[in-house]
Amino acid sequence: MPKPPKPPTSGLAGTFGARLRQIRTSKNLSQLELGYKCGCSVSDISNYERGQMLPSFETLIDLAYGLGIDAAELTRGLQPDTPPIERLGR
Repeated sequence: MPKPPKPPTSGLAGTFGARLRQIRTSKNLSQLELGYKCGCSVSDISNYERGQMLPSFETLIDLAYGLGIDAAELTRGLQPDTPPIERLGR
């Protein structure tokens, strides 16, 4: 029996991943095609889309380039789950 999918690591990661998948599919690109265009592995793209990982800043720029969009389209309106000051324990 297969394992159930892991939930996103955070709401932010889940929202980012859903947006990445929506844009990729709207451009009729497979994960393999996007990976080729931006220099990412299919595994990484899958992890981003499932909210298991967030890309580095450089990879975010590469993903946007591969999609033919401005990086702001991938990040517009995203907010952290917890304010940064709270994560620091202050």
